[in-house]
Amino acid sequence: MKRSKNPARRAWRRAMTCIAAAAAVVSAPQAGAVIPESVAQQAGLTRAWFTQAPIDAATQQIHAAVLSDGVIYVLTSAGNVQALDAETGAPKWRRRYGDRLAPVAGPTVEGNRLAIVVGSTAFLIDAETGAQVLAKQLDGAPGGAPAIGEEYLLTPLLGGRLVAHPIDYQAALPFRIASPGTVLGNPVVASGRVVWSTVEGMVYTAAIDSGVPSYRFDAAARLSGAPIVDAEQMYFATTAGFVYAMQTETGRVVWRRAIEGSVEKPLVEVADTIYVTAATPSLHALSRETGQIRWNVEGVSDFAAASEKRVYALAPGGALAVLDRETGEPVASWPAVEPLRAIPNNETDRIYVMSDSGLIQCFHEAGADEPFRHRPSEETEPKADAPAETTPADEPDTTAPEPIPGFGEPPAESPDATDPFGDLAPAEDSGDADADNPFDF
Repeated sequence: MKRSKNPARRAWRRAMTCIAAAAAVVSAPQAGAVIPESVAQQAGLTRAWFTQAPIDAATQQIHAAVLSDGVIYVLTSAGNVQALDAETGAPKWRRRYGDRLAPVAGPTVEGNRLAIVVGSTAFLIDAETGAQVLAKQLDGAPGGAPAIGEEYLLTPLLGGRLVAHPIDYQAALPFRIASPGTVLGNPVVASGRVVWSTVEGMVYTAAIDSGVPSYRFDAAARLSGAPIVDAEQMYFATTAGFVYAMQTETGRVVWRRAIEGSVEKPLVEVADTIYVTAATPSLHALSRETGQIRWNVEGVSDFAAASEKRVYALAPGGALAVLDRETGEPVASWPAVEPLRAIPNNETDRIYVMSDSGLIQCFHEAGADEPFRHRPSEETEPKADAPAETTPADEPDTTAPEPIPGFGEPPAESPDATDPFGDLAPAEDSGDADADNPFDF
């Protein structure tokens, strides 16, 4: 890496090195400690609230927490689900589902419905009240959390099937979709389609009301998380370090971008930007329209939130980096207080962090009593008239800017069922977005 000639960057690196050295010699504080206000002030923040998730820290942990429409939904390893008001931290409801010793998956939230899997049972829950809407026993090992459609709850099974249970038996009939390979991850529903993937890197889409296959795409490596899907395009990354934008209706590749290092965490979309976390660790900001890398910062491992002018990201160990939203330049930080995880927020500027003990804390910029709300991406940037130029899969991304050294140094057998996608030959992805549609069958 080239040595930066910018004195501010060199000073930043020296400061981060000192923080890392201090963290190495000072014993770690007790897990679940409330971050002192003085520490938050170092990053220009103030704490809005904190609360404790319903877990026994000795035997349980938070499996996942997601933010949806102003509510944080927390799922624990014991099947407890709690809903919290994201602005105040006030509890809305709390319920337990299934066997507390069974493995869990989820939560998935769509509108006023929430879905989880506990053991071999898929649950559909009223997101407003926590009341159980549907519970279905699965006839195989689940590969992820269900997707929620208007009429169906669609649950992936490891053996390669996607099982669609009707929410209202009077309106629909159950069906199954077979796809060769091991299904692992959460399917996504959008624009009348369900999208899912396999460990082998195949991405499948089918009509949600019938299971009739639409197309399939060979990404050549496991997806790093559930795709971001809207009516026009979908975005996903692979563990091989490639980020894709594809047309939702046809599967045509709009752009593809190579990221240095494996991508293991889901993408986060905020307005016109896609944030990608690489395992190096580093955070990359990509143009949603073209895939161009606007900036990348080394040393951070989790996108947390963005305000009008700042991006907030966690580093391994719990340090918080405050970055300029336009350039990625480091602005401020707080040191590693304890291991923390971010609850990614693409709705407002609020920063949500949680510890292994289940303590959840919310911060915002000093003086920002009212949340800054991000407009839907469809309103912030029109779609491109023509597909953007892409980077070939076998060539490095030479258009990426130099990394900003701002924050530290750094298969199963196929199912027996007939493959409904057998007649849809996967295309060879040349990386050329201007090529003929490889999925035109």
